[in-house]
Amino acid sequence: MDINGGNMGKKSPGIIPVQELISSVLLHQVALLKRRCKEVSMINQF
Repeated sequence: MDINGGNMGKKSPGIIPVQELISSVLLHQVALLKRRCKEVSMINQF
């Protein structure tokens, strides 16, 4: 992730909008949760 947060075409370069930051963090958390649930369900199968 560079200084612009990967969005070169945004109107405010260098400043990541808070909403965008929160949404990216949430997406990351959801991905982690899904992966963890998959691992747990695989363990429970055996």
